Amino acid sequence: MRLRRSVQKPVSPLEWRHAFKRATDHYHSATDAIRQKDHRGVTTFSFHAAVSLAETLLARIAGIAASGDSPGELAYLLLRHTSQPEKWFYTETLLKILDYRHQIQTEQRPMTEEEVQDCFQKTGLFLQWVKSQLPEMHIQI
Repeated sequence: MRLRRSVQKPVSPLEWRHAFKRATDHYHSATDAIRQKDHRGVTTFSFHAAVSLAETLLARIAGIAASGDSPGELAYLLLRHTSQPEKWFYTETLLKILDYRHQIQTEQRPMTEEEVQDCFQKTGLFLQWVKSQLPEMHIQI
């Protein structure tokens, strides 16, 4: 997945809470899918969790959302609107999760067990980073 320039739009200050709830719901579904060895499910739910997590952070720190439909726009906006030194690492993590989803959607080849585990682990890592940026959130997952 590539970074894409994006036009942003303002969002309600409370939108980040809704996006975070969606993200954790998707992450729990990915956890269930990994137990069932459902590769497509793990990748799909991880993708949706990662997108919702990026939306959470953008809404919380900048009060914005991407106005387009490309997930690559979220990565661009994260780089543009976050100031944390680790933002490059986590943007690359997001892009890798998006790549896994693209791979399974286009069925270029079946994903290996190792790739599925990597996708899930990267999603968990991205979730923990986003939570660390939301000190008011004391949610156990």
